[in-house]
Formats: sequence, C-alpha cells, structure tokens
Amino acid sequence: MQLPGKGRAGRDFTIYVSILNLIGSNAWYSWLVDVALSSRTYYGRLGAIGLAGGLFSGLLGVGGGVVLVPLLVLVAGLGQRNAHAVSLGAIVPISAAGVLTFGAAGEIHVVEAAALAVGSIVGAQAGARLLARADERRLKLAFGVFLLIVATLMVVGH
Repeated sequence: MQLPGKGRAGRDFTIYVSILNLIGSNAWYSWLVDVALSSRTYYGRLGAIGLAGGLFSGLLGVGGGVVLVPLLVLVAGLGQRNAHAVSLGAIVPISAAGVLTFGAAGEIHVVEAAALAVGSIVGAQAGARLLARADERRLKLAFGVFLLIVATLMVVGH
C-alpha cells in the first residue's frame, strides 16, 4: 500500500493524522477505561494501562509521562507522585521491547541514542530526587502544564 507523500515523511504524517483521528474520537480512551474498570483486580487495571502505554510507546515513542501517568492517576487511582514513580519503573521493559522491535528493522541510530542516554541518565537522577520532594498539587499542575505545552507545540509545529 502506498501512503500519501514521499517516503518516511509521508508515512509518518499519515500515521500521525490517523492517531489524531483515533484520539479525537475518544475510542481508545473509552475502550481502555472500560477494560480497566471491568478488570476484577487492581493488577488487571494496571495491565490494561500498561497495554495502552506499550501501544503508544511503540507507535509514537511516548508512554511513561504522556500515557501512563494520567491513566495511573485517573483509572488506577494512584497519587500523582506514585504514578510518576510507577511509570519510571516501567520505562526499562517498555524501552527494551521497543528497541528489540526497531533494532530488528534496522531503525536504531546507536550514536544518537547513546548521546541521548548519557544526558537522560543524569537528568533522570536529578528528576527523581526532585519528584521525591515535590508537593503533590504542584506536581500535578506542572505536569498538566507540561502536557499542554507539548500538545500545543505538536499541533502548531516548529
């Protein structure tokens, strides 16, 4: 199947528009909430949330902050700080699955990934220390503002 546009940029744009349509319809969110709330156990809800996080991580390169944290707060009932901590704990297996899949397709840019990892390791340690001391309400507000800024930049472009 030939996607509109040329090459990877056309494919990426088509995927992005499809995701916007999916998100705009609230179908994915309604489905996830139905699955999570109908789960008989807390861990079943976490599994449904993890499914959404893994799906969006593999598809969009996001998961922890953008998908998991809001769902852990809204659906699993975790506090904001605990949701961040649980999300951070899930990053390694989520990333490993993505790396294996993209690596098999030859899509990993090792030098760029290594440079990004060095900065991320330092930043994650500093961020985790700040998270441990952050006021719950301020953390929730800062996270919400961050998501709004990212969403605006994604829609407006750069």
